[in-house]
Amino acid sequence: MTTLADVLAWQPETLTGIADQLNAERRALLGLEPDLDAGRPPTAWVAPAQQQATRAHRSLELTLADAVSELAAVFQAVDDAAADLTALRRELDSVIDWCGPHGFAVNRSTGVITDLHPVIGDDDAQADRDLTRTELSERIAQAVQAADHIDTQLADLLRRALSGSLHVAGTDLSDADATGSAAGQLAVTPPPTDGSAYESSAWWRSLSPEDQQWVLDNHPEWLGNTDGIPAGIRDQANRVLLDREQERLQSEIDDLQAQMDATLDPTEHEYLRLQIVAAQEKLDGMAVIEQILASSEDRYLLVLDASGPVLKAAVAVGDVDAADHVSVFTPGMGTTVAGSLGSYDENMQNLKILTQKMLNDLGAGETAACIAWFGYETPDVSNVAGTGLAKRGGADLADFLQGINASRSDDPHLTALGHSYGSTTTGYALQEPTGTDSAVIFGSPGIATDNLADVQVPSDSIYRIEARNDPVADFGRFGVDPTLLPMTGLTSSEATLPDGTVLTESTGHSDYLTNGSTSQYNLAAIGAGQPDLAFMGDNIGFGDYFMGGLWAGIELWGGR
Repeated sequence: MTTLADVLAWQPETLTGIADQLNAERRALLGLEPDLDAGRPPTAWVAPAQQQATRAHRSLELTLADAVSELAAVFQAVDDAAADLTALRRELDSVIDWCGPHGFAVNRSTGVITDLHPVIGDDDAQADRDLTRTELSERIAQAVQAADHIDTQLADLLRRALSGSLHVAGTDLSDADATGSAAGQLAVTPPPTDGSAYESSAWWRSLSPEDQQWVLDNHPEWLGNTDGIPAGIRDQANRVLLDREQERLQSEIDDLQAQMDATLDPTEHEYLRLQIVAAQEKLDGMAVIEQILASSEDRYLLVLDASGPVLKAAVAVGDVDAADHVSVFTPGMGTTVAGSLGSYDENMQNLKILTQKMLNDLGAGETAACIAWFGYETPDVSNVAGTGLAKRGGADLADFLQGINASRSDDPHLTALGHSYGSTTTGYALQEPTGTDSAVIFGSPGIATDNLADVQVPSDSIYRIEARNDPVADFGRFGVDPTLLPMTGLTSSEATLPDGTVLTESTGHSDYLTNGSTSQYNLAAIGAGQPDLAFMGDNIGFGDYFMGGLWAGIELWGGR
């Protein structure tokens, strides 16, 4: 089994030099083809010796073709290995070089990383260092695994060449060269199965540019929904998959319709009808996605998953790979890609514009991106009382958030935004180590915990907004009413900016993202990493006092 010490001892540049020598020999043999053709016995020669000469010439041609094919295969394998190992060593060296100045030590034999400067007495800071150590460890482990895959393939091909068992057919020297080169190509290492975002990121970074392009061209399904892959790459892959999925779904609908037309069984007829409705809903959602992507060049399709009962998607406004500030919004009950993504994309565009304006006004020279994440199955009125969908969605959201950081060499300021049931989903996600820097929950029926310490975001960077006359925000169904948790309250009441601009009040459950509202302004301020610009305060009504008193009584009684 290959170890980190083995990989660090390898010299990819030596392999590159060997590949150059092999290529020179290959070209020299290919250069014999004109002479070989010129020496072919003429067909006009009629004599017994002509047959002997033809057989001898053909034997020589086959011998040379065999040598060319074998040499081409070995050259291709060595050249591929050199390119792959160069990219892989670049990834490993970047990890090792980063560790020292930041207080981490790497065991260059085992790959174990030690935190030399743990933070005592600051749980938030230490949690960040623990997450960093995990990221670095997984990047090293994945790079070593990829190196082992390359080494195994190259060694196998060289053994076959040495034993004389590497035979590739070829009709002439040029054909033998082409078939030999194809046979010598090393298979691209597939992404880690069920790997973390950091492992997937390390896999991608360890591929040569040629292999990355090959994966994008031949296996976009490896990339589109893989957390840890750069957003721009995911977008390219998902646009290809969008066309494929539309064709697949239309074919599925046509087939189901034919079955429904042919059946006389009313039960089967209804079953097929419901399947058609579900497939059509996904197809309608993809049409919405197409419209959004066509509306602007700054849209990026980061998730596209039609494998489950509903279509899942995530669309970014702005360049997530380069933005200094990235906000991820998770919607609540009853939202679907087909019915809701269009309006929420507009919300995210407005939020991004406002966030960017704040940054520009500060002269920070920084940029923002906002993402509408529809990456989970939202509940309807029949199942909104349960937490199953929020738990599963929270796990996927945690991976997505972690993947944003993992895909970049520099972590952005990352903010999680959750509305209604989406805040519960966000609450589950943030109980995992995602690297999220700040969070705002609004119209929240609970964040899936009664203890804010469970949320792995700096405690002074967790905020809530509750609008006047929002009954959902008083439910406390999924954990205690957030008003009773020690998080900072942001107001949704009317407010006036220093330049005299009046921000409107948001009331009820569904107006938090309204353009020009105080709540929208506050979301932008937190997303921009400028909490001092936000308007603090709670909008507490009768429901809060009633529910707060009820919860307090229950807790004192010991029933909770």
